Amino acid sequence: MKVTDEQIISELLAHGNKKAVAAVLGMSEQQIYQRTNTTAFKAKFAAIHADLLACAVGRMADALTLAIQTACDIMKNMQNMQNMQIK
Repeated sequence: MKVTDEQIISELLAHGNKKAVAAVLGMSEQQIYQRTNTTAFKAKFAAIHADLLACAVGRMADALTLAIQTACDIMKNMQNMQNMQIK
């Protein structure tokens, strides 16, 4: 069964180096280098990497927005508590 570019990309993202990818996929390092050195592969890798990065940035932005909103809510509640103190 032929290993797809997507499988190689997935393993590269998971393992970070071509030697590990070759071992996991049962291929030689030379085969991995040949497959990853093509223009088509590089374009696929760049597109998938960009999508993953965009997703991660989106999640970080969502988390930051929630953190800021939570901090604002806490500050509002502290101000309300001070105004409600019995004198």
